[in-house]
Amino acid sequence: VVGARSLTLNDLNQPLIKMYEFIIRNNYIINHSEEIRTEAVANSDHPLHAMFTIGLQWGGRYGTGAGLYGKTRSSGRGGYTDEFISSTTRKLRKLVDPSFTNHNYDFYSNVINSTVYLDPPYHDVDTSPYLVDCSEFNTFKFVEFANKLSENNAVFITHNKPEMFNRNFTVIHDFGNTNAMSSKKEMLEYLLASK
Repeated sequence: VVGARSLTLNDLNQPLIKMYEFIIRNNYIINHSEEIRTEAVANSDHPLHAMFTIGLQWGGRYGTGAGLYGKTRSSGRGGYTDEFISSTTRKLRKLVDPSFTNHNYDFYSNVINSTVYLDPPYHDVDTSPYLVDCSEFNTFKFVEFANKLSENNAVFITHNKPEMFNRNFTVIHDFGNTNAMSSKKEMLEYLLASK
């Protein structure tokens, strides 16, 4: 959520929030030794747990997938870790004094005159790979929230069912077929923007 003077990054995955705060607090210097990696994967309270379980997982295998141990052309074994750190720190450096929160989306129902980006669980997609249980997520309630939010804000949403949203939204980018989380099922993914 970007207001006139503030930037708030919100996620229900508390480990992700901890990771961002840790990276900024430590001036973007991240120790990713084998010892740190093993400890972080095993302990959900570790500030880098999200890096090794969300940011670096392929195929739904948290902490064991190619993201941790795979090779890249440039870096060799473990190169994905270096690439993730480089990409994440580069993006975080561009943020000026962000705040991080861990709320349900409806906490932001009264936001006005802001730019809001929403990335909800997709409709009719297996969400089991998320670190947060999304089985109770109500897509229809979320759509109502997003439609109302778009009346007084610039709202951007990534979603697989753009037709669910009202005429305030238009598709501005089609990502094409993407893998639906850890399943082999293909799905279309879109970026929507309020008019």
